[in-house]
Amino acid sequence: MRPHVPISSKAGLNRPINASCVLGNIASYAINVSSAEDVAAGLRFAKQKNIRLSIKNTGHDFLGRLCWSGVAGTLDPQLKAISFRNYTSPQYKGPAIKLGAGVQAFEAYAAADKQGLRVTGGFCPTVGLAGGYVQGAGHGPLEGKYGLAADNTLEFEVVTGDGKYLVASPTKNSDLFWALNGGGGGTFAVVLSQTTRAHRDGIVAGAMAKVTVEAGQCPGSNTFWGVTDKIFTLYSGTLPDANASAIASLLDPFVQRLVELQLPHTYETNDSPTYYEHFSRYTPASRTRHGPCRGHAFRINGIASNVSHARVGNKPGRNSVNPAWRDALYWLNMDVYFDPTRLDVIGALQAQMNVNEGLFKALTPGGALSAFIDHLGYCP
Repeated sequence: MRPHVPISSKAGLNRPINASCVLGNIASYAINVSSAEDVAAGLRFAKQKNIRLSIKNTGHDFLGRLCWSGVAGTLDPQLKAISFRNYTSPQYKGPAIKLGAGVQAFEAYAAADKQGLRVTGGFCPTVGLAGGYVQGAGHGPLEGKYGLAADNTLEFEVVTGDGKYLVASPTKNSDLFWALNGGGGGTFAVVLSQTTRAHRDGIVAGAMAKVTVEAGQCPGSNTFWGVTDKIFTLYSGTLPDANASAIASLLDPFVQRLVELQLPHTYETNDSPTYYEHFSRYTPASRTRHGPCRGHAFRINGIASNVSHARVGNKPGRNSVNPAWRDALYWLNMDVYFDPTRLDVIGALQAQMNVNEGLFKALTPGGALSAFIDHLGYCP
C-alpha cells in the first residue's frame, strides 16, 4: 500500500512536512493494482489488519469523492490493456474488445476507431467502462442502437472476496456474470477486465440545439438534453448508420415549433464518418458544462433511448439490470454546481435537492428515478 498525498495547490508544496492534513473522504491508503495477485494480496492485508476496503475506478462519484465509499483503503486499478479478437460463443460471434479495469471511455473509443469499430460507453469520456459503469447498467450515445453496456458484455475477469481468480461468462460462473451486469459496482467481485461486443463502424448523424426558454424518437437514436429555468439545450443527438438529413427529419417537428413560437435558438445537424469523430465533436475531453454554477441553478438532464428487450434483442432476466430501464421513456437526473468551500451553501443545496427528489418521486410511481437524482456537482 501507499499513502495518498493530496496536493491542492502549489502553495501546499511549501507547507512543513509535519503540518496536519485532513483527507476527508479521500482514502488514507490505496493499492496500485496491476494483476490478480495484487488484488488478492490487498484483500488478505485488509482482512488481517481489519481495514475496511472499497474498489475505486477513475474517481467518478456522485458526492465528488475520490473513492466510492470514503473508507480507509481502496483498490486503485491501473489496468490499461486493450485488445481485440473475434469472439465465438453460443450467444455471440463477432468482433470484441477486452478492456482492463482502468480503461476510460475515451481510450476505448480511440482504440476501437483504429480497428474500424465502435463500442458502447458513456457520454463522459473519463468514466471507466469496466467499473461501476457497466455494473450499474451503462448507458450512453449508442444505447438506442445496441442497448445498454450490460447488454453487450461477453465476460469478466475477476477476483472474488476470498481471493480467487475467476472468469465469469454466460457459461462459466454464470450467476456471477449475471450479477455483475447491472447489480452494482464493487458489490460482487473486483473486476480486472471486461470483454464486450464491438460493432462495425460507419457514418453517424449528429445534432445540437439550444433554446432560450422546450424533442422525437426513432429506432437507434439517442438524445441527451438539459434544462434549467432559463435555457433548454440538446447537448447531442446520435443516430448511427444515418446521415445528417435523417436526423434533421427526426428533429424537424421540434425545430418548426420553435420557429412558430418565435423562440430564439441555434440548431445544427451534421454527419461524421465514424462514431469516434461524432463523439469527439459533441463531447471533447476538455468540454465542461458549468453554466448552472451561477446562482446555484438546478438543472434537469434527460437521456432518451429505447433499450427495451424487443429493441435490444435479449430476454427479461438476461442480466441484473433494473427492469425500469426497459420501458422508460427517458432517464432523468438533476444536478447543481456549487462552491465546495461553503459548507452552509452545500447544506442548503442538499436540502433543496431532497425536496426536489420527493417531487419527482411523486411523478414516477414504480419508477427508478430516486437512484439517480441525488447528485451535487462541483463548480471549480
